[in-house]
Amino acid sequence: MRANTLAILRLTGTLVAAAVLVTGCADSSWEGARHKNTVGSYHQFLRDHPSSHHAIEARERLAFLRVVNGPTLESFEEFQSVYPDSPLTLELRDVVEPLYFELARSSNAPQDYAAFLDRYPDGNLTAKARGNLIYVSNVRDSPTPVSLRQFVDAHPDSDFVNDAERTLALIELRRDTAIRTLGVRVDVAPNVTQASRVRRGFAAVVARNYREAGVDVKLIPAGEGPTEDMDAWMRVDYHEAPASGTFGGRTLLSHCRVRLYHRDLKEPVWDRKFDAPADHVLKGAYGRDKTVFGNSKYRFWDRFFVPVSTWAVSESRVNGLAWLEEVESVHLRHDRAAVLLERGGVDFVDVSNPLEPKVIDRYRRESDLTHWSGVRILDDRFTLIYGDDGAELLQKGELKIAQAARWDVSEIGPIRSVAAYDSRTVFLAGEKGLWALRLNQRPLMPHRLLDGDFVGVEARHPYVYVVRPDRVEVATAKHLLRHLTGTKLPLGSFRAQRVRVAGDSLFLFAKGHVAEVSLADPQNPRVVALLKAEDTGRLNDVATSNGRMYLLGNRGLQIAGPHAKWISDAIQVSASERMQLRGRFAFLVGGKTLEIIDLAPYHEDTAAAAPTPSS
Repeated sequence: MRANTLAILRLTGTLVAAAVLVTGCADSSWEGARHKNTVGSYHQFLRDHPSSHHAIEARERLAFLRVVNGPTLESFEEFQSVYPDSPLTLELRDVVEPLYFELARSSNAPQDYAAFLDRYPDGNLTAKARGNLIYVSNVRDSPTPVSLRQFVDAHPDSDFVNDAERTLALIELRRDTAIRTLGVRVDVAPNVTQASRVRRGFAAVVARNYREAGVDVKLIPAGEGPTEDMDAWMRVDYHEAPASGTFGGRTLLSHCRVRLYHRDLKEPVWDRKFDAPADHVLKGAYGRDKTVFGNSKYRFWDRFFVPVSTWAVSESRVNGLAWLEEVESVHLRHDRAAVLLERGGVDFVDVSNPLEPKVIDRYRRESDLTHWSGVRILDDRFTLIYGDDGAELLQKGELKIAQAARWDVSEIGPIRSVAAYDSRTVFLAGEKGLWALRLNQRPLMPHRLLDGDFVGVEARHPYVYVVRPDRVEVATAKHLLRHLTGTKLPLGSFRAQRVRVAGDSLFLFAKGHVAEVSLADPQNPRVVALLKAEDTGRLNDVATSNGRMYLLGNRGLQIAGPHAKWISDAIQVSASERMQLRGRFAFLVGGKTLEIIDLAPYHEDTAAAAPTPSS
């Protein structure tokens, strides 16, 4: 018995000694792994000592290093979920703070900056985020000199300091470069019939337009320059020459160039050219007054206009992007712009900082003969392009943007307008009727609600405005489900071809004119203004903001009062087809460009004031 007891004691001692030896070895290995503090060292420890009491901590440290070495919000949030009480979370918060900041910065939405500040009330980027929040909430869309100066002084760490300083400089530039006195010089080629009369005629046209804008106009003798009392001066050059290829030079062309110079700028504020067949080639013109001012029906006057600018407006152009093909349209949603190209491709542009627009995604389709004229971002996933050949729905995936559905012209006809009613329903208007597309139903297929020819559709929940060439109709969802509409506004002889909603108005585009339909009483729209081509030029697009209208067309970007009763300024732009406003910036497309204009000087006041004519 004594011998057995001694044997058991010896075995127990041996086991204890072995356990102590194993534990000591594991502890030693753990110290080594902790000293190296690498993914490899922890992996080695877990292979050698899977049952060690340090194994749980080793796995925690391993997960920690994975976040540190390749930080993502997903990996950090997974670490928090698996190890909710880990003291390492505090270290990781600092590692992923820039990621949460960039998440807020990518949207530039006040609520996202507020969420970041809730998460990081005392972080390394807290001051920057607080400044950004104040800027996008209180300053960006309605800047004033006072709010801009206060922001720059109080938030030097904000991402938007440079933006605010530039805007402040632009607002002050409008004041400093205000044109109160304009000089006008008209240079007429000596071979032009009645050159002195032509010179007086052009000078009178310029003087009339600028005096209506409150600018005093003085004449500059031919060959001389502006005097010191002139803030700016306009040079008009006019000559006539035989058209190339005509027998005996019988057909003449008149050429006119108008340039507006400001004394503080090297380059002209405006530089326009106008060409047209000369007057005497018109039917019935022989034997009559052959000067450019001898016939009000002279084709030259269909193109000529006087660019009225009351300050150095060319400085409001801030940036742009260029493509190798024509740009058809643009649509903005939050800080993302969709730019539709001629062949049906779409570039998505980050415009969170309009001073530095960046293409962040692209969709390219196979080249064919289809024609697309419009684009609409529906939500974060879907974008719709449409035109004469139907419509195509694009969907953003994890890796790329791809076609989600396509409806040919044989199915739904040419589509002229698209409007999002809510997050699930989209209306499409075209030659074959009004269609509804439900994004949450499969298969994705438009359903016809109304028959007929429609030129536009716009949605202002709970109302839908559908426009036929000869009338505007008001509907609700219940109306449309029963294939009906409600109130109808006849347009008389006016024939609408395209529709644009801006502010509380529908703008109906026809050949030569634009009708403004007020939606102030949403159930009873009414025509409140007719914008005529002879007053505004040929308009391609209209937008409204802060009590002003912005008119885009062959006369550039014009800044006007309500109902375009007066025009205060015109900015020469190369992109003059379509326009979208976001805050104080205008995004224009046309030709092969996207052009960005800073409208801050026109957002300084809460209401527009008409120019005061000079006495």
